[in-house]
Amino acid sequence: MPNRSPLISVLTCIAFLLTGCATIVNSRYVEVPVATAPAGAKVTLGDRQYITPTVIAVERSKRNQVAQVNLEGFQPQDLHFKREFNGWIWGNFIFASAFWIGMAVDTINGRAFDIVPQTAALTLVPVDGARTSTTPLPMPKAAADAKTYDIVMHVNFTNESWFPLSKQEMTAAVKDKLLERLSESGRFHFAEATEKNAALTGYINVDITLIESIQTIKLTTTLQIPNGATFIASEDDTLDKKDRRGIYDTFSNVGKKVADNLLKKTNGRI
Repeated sequence: MPNRSPLISVLTCIAFLLTGCATIVNSRYVEVPVATAPAGAKVTLGDRQYITPTVIAVERSKRNQVAQVNLEGFQPQDLHFKREFNGWIWGNFIFASAFWIGMAVDTINGRAFDIVPQTAALTLVPVDGARTSTTPLPMPKAAADAKTYDIVMHVNFTNESWFPLSKQEMTAAVKDKLLERLSESGRFHFAEATEKNAALTGYINVDITLIESIQTIKLTTTLQIPNGATFIASEDDTLDKKDRRGIYDTFSNVGKKVADNLLKKTNGRI
């Protein structure tokens, strides 16, 4: 049987030389942290969508890419990305005889480039033209910090014989504050469950218990991360001697406290 070792070695060397240095070192995408004030804006780049604060994947090989930033009630903005040569392309000088081959490979496949800007913080402008005073949230440090989970919310009632407010008002008071606080974190996006996304969607069950004998609301939430952990948080507050506005505000406040409790429990664990 002929000795194939020299042939394999030669082919390996050729393959290495035909691969540029930047191609070896750099990945196809650059991860760019993006934050907005206020948070919760949708960032669309190509066919990918993100919710701020987030880290978006920008392809090295494409020039002059533009991401659209949209949030209801605010003027849309464009986020422009350009590319510039990175230092790794000059590593092809190490293989002087194959310098131009390596340079060409790195340039064609985009690995020769970095993306600018490397981070982006946008202050969104309301549609009425008045600039918001909200300060942008801190940039996430890594893609893992910005992972967004699609969540479906369900609201249930216990002890339905006593309603201090209408069911619609109580649901809105709790749900609006929960959605607001959890969406602000950038970790959760609330969606409708469909057959297509069912396997990728988590849920949060909100159980409102009304205790007539002591005029109290108790809120219990169960958050199920898609294919992940389950987190439970509960809060309660008194409704005794409160008028209609006070009762509504109490429901909202309990919703806020439950959301903060959930964010604290999930921090660093998802």
